[in-house]
Amino acid sequence: MLIHLGIRLLKSVTINLPMMKKKYLKSKFDGLSATNSDTIAYIYAPGTQLDEPVVQTKDNSTYLDKTFEGGNKPLFGTVFMDTDNKKDF
Repeated sequence: MLIHLGIRLLKSVTINLPMMKKKYLKSKFDGLSATNSDTIAYIYAPGTQLDEPVVQTKDNSTYLDKTFEGGNKPLFGTVFMDTDNKKDF
């Protein structure tokens, strides 16, 4: 499983991705960051439907009902990281 955090790959995962795939993932992350400035990471797992941006704010309630694009959909929300965690974990 691949977890792509910005342009950093978790050190505990050994991955040999083709350069084109790495460029695609970086481009995807850059686009997500441009769409939403709260973006801190991107989770992607090849062969699965796991393909989600991760956001972080100063509280743990903003993204419970707020979509990544800024809409409000109760019980839908966005994947977010706890406000007490450092962005560069």
